[in-house]
Amino acid sequence: MYNLLFDMIFMPLVAFVVGLGLVLMMRRVRAKIERRVGPPVLQPIYDILKLYAKTTQISHGYMHDIAVMMLLGGYIASMLFLPVPGMNGLAAQADLITLL
Repeated sequence: MYNLLFDMIFMPLVAFVVGLGLVLMMRRVRAKIERRVGPPVLQPIYDILKLYAKTTQISHGYMHDIAVMMLLGGYIASMLFLPVPGMNGLAAQADLITLL
């Protein structure tokens, strides 16, 4: 029981950190291939913080907020069903859930 709960919390966190690391390194590696200096490694995080710091006059309403929550919920749910070496999460029970 506790192992499954640990996997359900830890697996999306591992997937997020690995994906973030790949995105952070992508622009840097591309710059090295093109023989340029390139941006700092944390530049995408700086861009995201700058984007969220801006205040806009246009309101997209509650539908936009709900869509963001549904997107994050879908991402976390999909990460629970992906088997990661050493952690099964809900991948072992996915056949039963699909059947229901």
